[in-house]
Amino acid sequence: MKKLLLAFSFCFFLLNSYSQIANQPSDLMVCDDDNDGYAEFDLTITEPEVLGSQSSLDFSVSYHETQTDAIIGDYPIASLYVNIVPNMQVIYIRVEDLSSGSVATTSVNLVVNLTPETTVISDYEICEINSDGYAEFDLTTKNAEVLNGQNPALFSVSYYASVVEAELQMNALPSPFTNYTNPQTIYAAITDNSTGCFSTISFDLVVNEAAQANPDLQPIVYQQCDDNAETDGDPSNDSSQFDLSVLDFQILDGQDPSVYTLSYFATLVDAEIGVNPLPTLYQNTINPQVIYARVENYFGCYDIAEATLMVTPIPYLSVEDTILCVDESVTIDTGLSSDDYAFLWYVDGFIISGESLPTLTINSPGVYTVQVIDIQGCGIVTTEFLVTELPCPDADSDGVDDSEEDINNNGNLDDDDTDDDGIPNYLDDDDDGDNVSTEDEIAELSGRNSSGTHPFVDTDNDMIENYLDDDDDGDGVLTIDEDYNNNGDPTDDDTNSNMIPDYLEAAVALSLESLHKLSFKLYPNPAKDMVTVTLSQNILNTTDISLIDIQGKTINIPKREFNSTVELDVSALNSGLYFVQLRSGNNIITEKLVVE
Repeated sequence: MKKLLLAFSFCFFLLNSYSQIANQPSDLMVCDDDNDGYAEFDLTITEPEVLGSQSSLDFSVSYHETQTDAIIGDYPIASLYVNIVPNMQVIYIRVEDLSSGSVATTSVNLVVNLTPETTVISDYEICEINSDGYAEFDLTTKNAEVLNGQNPALFSVSYYASVVEAELQMNALPSPFTNYTNPQTIYAAITDNSTGCFSTISFDLVVNEAAQANPDLQPIVYQQCDDNAETDGDPSNDSSQFDLSVLDFQILDGQDPSVYTLSYFATLVDAEIGVNPLPTLYQNTINPQVIYARVENYFGCYDIAEATLMVTPIPYLSVEDTILCVDESVTIDTGLSSDDYAFLWYVDGFIISGESLPTLTINSPGVYTVQVIDIQGCGIVTTEFLVTELPCPDADSDGVDDSEEDINNNGNLDDDDTDDDGIPNYLDDDDDGDNVSTEDEIAELSGRNSSGTHPFVDTDNDMIENYLDDDDDGDGVLTIDEDYNNNGDPTDDDTNSNMIPDYLEAAVALSLESLHKLSFKLYPNPAKDMVTVTLSQNILNTTDISLIDIQGKTINIPKREFNSTVELDVSALNSGLYFVQLRSGNNIITEKLVVE
């Protein structure tokens, strides 16, 4: 009977509850200061929305943890309520008509929103020279550190002068911002753009006195003199040990060394980070080498300056005694630059007035002296050499003495005929028959060495002098065939207008046929007895194979020809460098051969 009565009463209650309205309120949201999922809610905030146009004088509002409690009116909860379900909990609201006792219910979601994460923020320090304690700070540069990995598209950052302003989110500081105390504490607020929840964190703005490296900005070069210039080869490989502490005075430039620490680095990146400092005694790795000096004060302010380590060779001269032919002149070249050295020339102990260049043209014999002074302070070198005047017969007036035109060194000038034109070389002013006179082919250099010989000119570095070489640039096209304007003179042909005659420039070969068909291999090389020449294809019928000595003279040796190989018997030859030459039409390929 009690169960039936209770059921009837409950139904009657439900029917009566429809005589008033309990509106659905918006979610009640708070920000979780400690991000544990729990927070205190003021439930009364929902009343205006729940009652709507109904007067709070006519209706009572209560809050319950269950729907049943809300309907019956049991166990109302306090209006200041801490959720018992983390992050989101449903609370049920009972609206009762005070005059009739009629009831209506609704619910509200209690939502606990997380606040943005915070971390310790480093102070924002600025280094200024001659600082007055005030500086302009770009606060936005701290945003990434403040967010600490949180998405900047979802969170915003603002800065405030006080914690109250940060909590109220009012009077945000502009950026850039000039501090008004030093140091000055400011407060960063991180706001979740979707929930409006925010967190605050503070850090200091600090203006420190800056460090300076080489304040006068003068180029700093630390030079060591190298006394191994003759054997070092490439100057960029020259190295020496440098005491880097020698640079301290120039880097500080009068600043108190007790206030700063100095360190040196091989790269700018290392200097900026302050890692991998160089030892005080340091061997350069390239010449010249730029290193980086870091000057740092106790504030942590630093500045970086460049310094150049340079190894400078002590002047080295190798000037030989020289032959001067009667009625000729000879030019002595030190091979040094007037940009780096000063020069004084003497003859028989007397200074030669007006001569201060690296070269000296001599037209009389005597004992000559050249004094070379290193402009950068790496010493003075004096060299003496003898110039002897001798008659130098030159029957064909081609600039090569008759004695030098004995190519085979047998004492007989009449059997030396390089171009096989029936005229001995000593009477022929074009020894290789390429239509370029011998005089022109040795004109790139002047003077004679201590043996009295002419200069050795070899454009294609095949060890055959140009005046004996009928392909001076080694491009496979005979010099005589590089007369592209067909006027009988190859010296005036300059197809690409770069002031270099085509016959001396391998890049220009207008009549050159494909040479890839002409190729061969030599083995063994070096050789003592037999040398096998292997051709790329069977072209023996159209190819001549010759052996040439270092003077350009063709040597007759026994040889046997097979299908695609030729065997050369070099057993009777003296040890030295020779050249195996393949010729097919106007095309020539030459390979070096060493005979042991």
